[in-house]
Amino acid sequence: MQTATTVAATFNLDDPNESRIQKAIHIFYTDCDQLHAMRQGTAKGLRMVWTLGSFHPERANARVEWSVLHWAVDETSVRVQRCKDEAEARAEYQRAGVPDSRLPGVRFPPR
Repeated sequence: MQTATTVAATFNLDDPNESRIQKAIHIFYTDCDQLHAMRQGTAKGLRMVWTLGSFHPERANARVEWSVLHWAVDETSVRVQRCKDEAEARAEYQRAGVPDSRLPGVRFPPR
C-alpha cells in the first residue's frame, strides 16, 4: 500500500525546546523508520507533537511495525504507543490528544 505523508507542524527553531524536539524527531525517523504524519497541539497544558510512523526491519519476512509517538515539547520526552497494524495506528493517531500515562516514556537528556 502506498501512503502519503501529512505534516501539520511548524517549529520555531529559536525556541530551544522546539528545536530539540525537531532534531529528535528528525534523528528518530531515519534509516528504517518512515514518518507518515505529524501534527502539533496542546494536551493537558503541554505543547505536544504527535507522529505516526512505521518501522521496516531489514530482515527477511519481517513484519512492518506501526506506532504513534507522543512528543512533549516542554518536558523533552516521548511516549511510544505501539500498534498491531496500520489501521490501528491511524485510528490511534486521530485520537491522540491526551498523553496516556500508562505508556512507557523516555526523557531526553538536557542540553
